[in-house]
Amino acid sequence: MSGSSAQEVAAAIRRRTVQAGAADPKVRGADWQTAVVTAVNGDGTVNVGVIVARRLDSYPAPAVGDQIFLTNSGAGNWVAVGRTASANVGIGGWLFARKPSDTSRASNTTPTDDPHLAVTVAPNAVYTVECFIAYIAASTGDIRIGFTAPSGSVGAYASRGPDLSATAGSTTSQLRIQSLLDFTTTIPLGGQSGTFSSAHPIGTVVTGGTGGTVAVRWCQNGSDATASTIYAHSWMKLQRMA
Repeated sequence: MSGSSAQEVAAAIRRRTVQAGAADPKVRGADWQTAVVTAVNGDGTVNVGVIVARRLDSYPAPAVGDQIFLTNSGAGNWVAVGRTASANVGIGGWLFARKPSDTSRASNTTPTDDPHLAVTVAPNAVYTVECFIAYIAASTGDIRIGFTAPSGSVGAYASRGPDLSATAGSTTSQLRIQSLLDFTTTIPLGGQSGTFSSAHPIGTVVTGGTGGTVAVRWCQNGSDATASTIYAHSWMKLQRMA
């Protein structure tokens, strides 16, 4: 074998040795990396290619395609710590929106998104939704509330608030309505002619293959020159469940 050929063989062996060591934690020692889940197992582990990693409690509801944080010991034991952060919150995370100022609408019976009560949701996800909507409306105009959601979304919600028959200072029983599998249906609620009122919609939205905006949308229930107003400090929160 010539000198140059021997050098080439030696160089190839060194490269193979370095590559093998880099792939073997017993050689490389403990470290961490990010990776994508290729399979979810029923014993509390996930697969990342040929690696089998034990999940921690910080990583609930794993799914194929998750980008996760992995760490391993020098003995070669792998642990899946949890998902890495993304533009959207992970499972268990919260989205929150609060109105910094009032919004008034008069002579308007076309529901449109509130300028403040809106958040961005991920595709193929499940969220619980809850709102506190502080408002004032005349008994002619009242108010109508509901939600906007990305195309392909389904869900259900119910809203609690004054009945349409409510008048100033009345103690009319609360109204409870549920729009099954129609998250974007609006619900009429009563105004009490100068008396503070509040609505409390709560429900679930399941997004399809398209992410986008979930927002409170609203208008007057009956056209009235006296404005219906949603007050500052009203809020909306969503928690991702799957």
